[in-house]
Amino acid sequence: MINRSLIRIKTVQILYSYLLTRNDFKLMAAPTPSESTRDQLYAYEVYLKLISLLTKLAGRKVSSRQRITLPSQIGRALADDSLVRDTLVSNRIDTRAMDALAERLVPEIYDSAVFADFKKQKSTEMAAEVQFWRVVFKSIIEKSEDVDKAFRLDKGYSRKGLEAGIGMFLESIASLESDRGSYQNARRALADSLASAYDLYISLLALPLRLTQLQERRYDEAKHKYAPTPEDLNPPVRFVDNTFVSALSADEKFREYLEKNPQADPAEWRRGDELLGELLDVVTGSELYKDYMERSMPDFAGDTRFWRDMLRFELLPSEELALALEPQSVYWNDDLETMGTFALKTLKRTGTSADCRIELLPRFMNEDDERFGAGLFEYVARNQQEYRALIDRFIDQRQWDSERLPLMDVVVIMTAIAELLNYPSIPVAVTLNEYIEIANTYCSPKSGQFVNGVLYSVMHLLSEEGRLLKPLPPARKENNKE
Repeated sequence: MINRSLIRIKTVQILYSYLLTRNDFKLMAAPTPSESTRDQLYAYEVYLKLISLLTKLAGRKVSSRQRITLPSQIGRALADDSLVRDTLVSNRIDTRAMDALAERLVPEIYDSAVFADFKKQKSTEMAAEVQFWRVVFKSIIEKSEDVDKAFRLDKGYSRKGLEAGIGMFLESIASLESDRGSYQNARRALADSLASAYDLYISLLALPLRLTQLQERRYDEAKHKYAPTPEDLNPPVRFVDNTFVSALSADEKFREYLEKNPQADPAEWRRGDELLGELLDVVTGSELYKDYMERSMPDFAGDTRFWRDMLRFELLPSEELALALEPQSVYWNDDLETMGTFALKTLKRTGTSADCRIELLPRFMNEDDERFGAGLFEYVARNQQEYRALIDRFIDQRQWDSERLPLMDVVVIMTAIAELLNYPSIPVAVTLNEYIEIANTYCSPKSGQFVNGVLYSVMHLLSEEGRLLKPLPPARKENNKE
């Protein structure tokens, strides 16, 4: 039900936020030889060696038979950082020596109290891993005889420089400790945004029920006021006796979802009674309502059609609904058009069913769709430098400054590249059309044209290199939407 078009949009949005706010490793600048002491120069060498050592320790086991590995997120991030790799190479850091040192240190870290405590936490947050490695380097690495022996072999060795290098290293990895831009938080945000979209779908279906109940309460209050009129005592019941609403109220799966997910229930919205009152005024003030109340005998198909038309022509386009949704979820107004379409489809199917059953659409059509967004996110997050290099390769420097490309444009293209390379069952034309449309909708007026041009160049290169094993569509021209 949450289709791949929506999943693509949400993945691009969450990736944009993640790449915009993530905490990159802040590599310290090398000291100037002519202006630095011997200890300062050696401290920087120690600093780089410790970065290399962390990449060697991350994800290691004492033996291949052990299931639990040392925390690996930071080490993997450093190993994938092109600036870090280039700096290690240019400074001639012997990474093989760090490999040998890691082999001797791993058993000691495995047997440490800090690792035992970390395993109990079962935490996947970057902050917890940063804290783990900071303690390891202060309490184990800095005091290790193996480390001291290995570093004493350096020509410029000094104890003061070694301690200063360790301090520089601990300061650098602390830059990753904030959860603000963490990978795990971004993944969780993607899952939450998809779950929220389904909550909106349920909320739209629940509106007829909650608005009907509110009208019943209004009728009851009118009957019990000080001087009720004949109309108050004998209100029209066609609206509150709607057979579709009765079936919805009795549906076990629908009730169970609202009980387990109160955020999807309009009755639980912030300022719920006030907002529902405004929406009920939209309903009762419409011509659709007046026509419906004047009809003769109710039937299930007609009652369902009434709410489908009410949702389609009155509620979904209304400013009142947009204002009601805004404080409930940051995602809902963006998702309203898509989820509204699915709610209307559900009402149409329900109205034509032979047994008057409410058939809720599943959250995802299949397991592949359920994994699709998380997979796309991971491919981009882990291969962003490779994908960005592909983009830069086809930038026309006369028209575009690669250093000043809008980040959203770059994210759209990188996500499209991830889909082209990793989802063989999705036709190339589908991928291109989807991401060009996302660029036209969420980026600048010229973004669709730009994304179109770069993607065509990238896919042809990937095809020539044998990495893209899908047939290519014919060339197309993207109209520039001014």
